[in-house]
Amino acid sequence: MNEFNQVLRDEIDTVFLNPAEFGESISLDRKEITAVVDCLDTDPLAGSDPRPGLGLETVRLFICRDDLAGKYSQEQRVHYNGRRWHVLDVKEHQGVVELDLYRESV
Repeated sequence: MNEFNQVLRDEIDTVFLNPAEFGESISLDRKEITAVVDCLDTDPLAGSDPRPGLGLETVRLFICRDDLAGKYSQEQRVHYNGRRWHVLDVKEHQGVVELDLYRESV
């Protein structure tokens, strides 16, 4: 690993995912881990869902790849903080997994 990547990795652990800074404790698939949580204001299916009055609640989680038990894929069911959600999208950047989740809401 080159020096820049090591500095970046250290910053991710000591600042970004640090509970004293941005991170918080969550439960993902019944495992307690630290993540940065961003509640998304957008409904990815707005206007295209034929069921009136039903929307989607979406959340974006940033998680250290090493904290995840396995790989996640679109439409996979997960348990996030005790509730069932579905994976909307998964991306990985420098050892941090960006996991977008959704669930139906009224």
